[in-house]
Amino acid sequence: MKQLKTANVLEEANTLIYGERQKEYGSARKSFTKIAKGWQQIFDCDVSPKQVALAMIWLKMCREMNQEKRDNIVDIAGYAGCIDKINKNE
Repeated sequence: MKQLKTANVLEEANTLIYGERQKEYGSARKSFTKIAKGWQQIFDCDVSPKQVALAMIWLKMCREMNQEKRDNIVDIAGYAGCIDKINKNE
């Protein structure tokens, strides 16, 4: 997706999680549940879809601390939006 010139980070993230990303990956809950099941096997412990989103926020925070990049901030906002969708059972 081309960066929207007039969109702020939150608008851009919202456009992604309710548009392109949802079309590509399906619902946040379903996608993050699949990821959580894989991580449960790898780490041998329970992992929730919400924990997946929180871990992805941490990943993007670490990347941003290494090198500032708009994509990191947009993705952090997007993952926060995914937590909201998971909490709403969307």
